[in-house]
Amino acid sequence: MFSFNRFSQQFKIILYQNAHRHSIYLLIFAIYMLFKNFRYAESFSFLNGFSGITGNLSVSFESFCFIVTLIAIIHSVEVFGQLRSTSSGISYLMLPATIFEKYAAAWIYTTIVTFLVYLSTYYLIHIVTISAFNLFSSSGIAYSLPTLSQLWDSMKDLFFFQSLFFLGAVVFRKNPVGKTIVSILICMVVLSIIYIVFLHHMATEQAAYWNSSMNLSFNMNNLPGNEAIKEILRICSWLLPFACWTGAYYKLKSLQI
Repeated sequence: MFSFNRFSQQFKIILYQNAHRHSIYLLIFAIYMLFKNFRYAESFSFLNGFSGITGNLSVSFESFCFIVTLIAIIHSVEVFGQLRSTSSGISYLMLPATIFEKYAAAWIYTTIVTFLVYLSTYYLIHIVTISAFNLFSSSGIAYSLPTLSQLWDSMKDLFFFQSLFFLGAVVFRKNPVGKTIVSILICMVVLSIIYIVFLHHMATEQAAYWNSSMNLSFNMNNLPGNEAIKEILRICSWLLPFACWTGAYYKLKSLQI
């Protein structure tokens, strides 16, 4: 039966084991965002000689999405990489908690907590930096905070890519990042070949139909299978993270050190 007490203990263990190294990552991120905010604010304030020219600070949210996704991948590989080593793996399996509780603690730490911590840092640095510049100048720089739609899209991207390396970190004992990347590339090549063969088949059939009936040209973008493929890919992009997380759980459950 799931125990919140054992779960919290597992989460604390993961937090304490990685606190120093992951704090350094967060500090580097904070310095980078601070530098970027100052650069943008400087372009609106100092370079305009405090002339009162108003502007809209547009800090790239895309860079935040890329960084936080990369950090989530790194966290996943490091957390589960510790479990794949013999000594730490044995200690991990001997801890007084179920596999699900250990897995849930690691999953929440490497996904939800990572995203919220970095998002909070992003918001804090942005608001403090812009407030400071507006306080000491008359530039009137507007806050440029992400919308809910942007946040949701960034979370979906994080879940998608992180889940792949999350599974890879559990499955591959050595060099999980490299092997996961190779696996992704192989899957992309196979899917591309299948897609090209499918398009060629549909194009041939449609061309034969138009030539035999109306002698008209056809548009590849209007092939009847195109919309179906797009819908399948959209659904798969939603289901893939859950499939990877589930696979990682059962792999971890059957893990034998």
